[in-house]
Amino acid sequence: MRRVIQVTSRKGPIDPMLAAIISEIHKTAEKPAKGFMTKNEWAEKWGIHRSQASRYVQQALKTGMMVMQSYRVMLKGRITKVKHFGSPSRKAS
Repeated sequence: MRRVIQVTSRKGPIDPMLAAIISEIHKTAEKPAKGFMTKNEWAEKWGIHRSQASRYVQQALKTGMMVMQSYRVMLKGRITKVKHFGSPSRKAS
């Protein structure tokens, strides 16, 4: 049996097209661009603790050696925006 979810706003039911758009947004996850990783992934790659990797990444952001890009990724069964960090030359548009 297929479940139909009724999407409403404070003003009542919303347009079916808007409901479809919202549903599609929540279903889609993005794959981060090559070279973009989270602070945890950088820490693992560099072989250091997350706190130290966080300091290095923050300093790299200040000096322009790295840029931050948020991606919608699947995390524990949910789509969540997660900050990823990488080289400015690889910045995704």
